Amino acid sequence: MPTEPDNRFAILHGAQRVWAIGAVHGEVERLQALHETLENRFVEGDRLVYLGNFMGYGSNVVQTQDELLRQRIAFLARPGMDPGYIAYLRGGQEE
Repeated sequence: MPTEPDNRFAILHGAQRVWAIGAVHGEVERLQALHETLENRFVEGDRLVYLGNFMGYGSNVVQTQDELLRQRIAFLARPGMDPGYIAYLRGGQEE
């Protein structure tokens, strides 16, 4: 019986630069500011990795998830972008 591919690992093919975003902890305002800065610096060949711990402990969990999705849509709307160029790792909060 064939085995299914292991999707626990992301392979960032053809990456020129990899942007890694550390633990967000539900701080949606800081995430929005970071995304705004990144939008101006992200170029073709760049890849984006979120290192987990998105949720946080406050009341901004939903807004944080909305911001992550909003930014994903914005990046994927760029010419040449592929869903495989953005990776979301699970942190302790997601586990």
